[in-house]
Amino acid sequence: MAAAGFPPIVGGLAQPGAGAWFVGGALAALGHGMTVYNIVQVSYRQAICPDRLLGRVTAGIRFLAWGTAPVGALGGGVLGETIGLRATVWVFAGITLGAAVLLVLSPLRTAGTPAERAPDAAARPGS
Repeated sequence: MAAAGFPPIVGGLAQPGAGAWFVGGALAALGHGMTVYNIVQVSYRQAICPDRLLGRVTAGIRFLAWGTAPVGALGGGVLGETIGLRATVWVFAGITLGAAVLLVLSPLRTAGTPAERAPDAAARPGS
């Protein structure tokens, strides 16, 4: 996730011509990184969430992730019309890098699984 800010920066710096190849490579790297991130975050969620709540937690996360996409698309369109496309790409790059920094500095990065935090957690029913 921390590398997710790289493709927008490349997009903001790209010029017509050969720059399209750099943007294509950056987007391919972003696609690979998103795949790895999704696998890790779903696996982590399944490891820490009690079975009886997993459906609710998954539904809530999908609602937040997919439900905000239209809002972001609308905001990006308005921003692109207002300040221009290249400036909008730079705004997106800054937001993405900011989110990555928050994740890297977050205590979630070192949280571990319940079994790692409390050795007896695996022995308790419902955990």
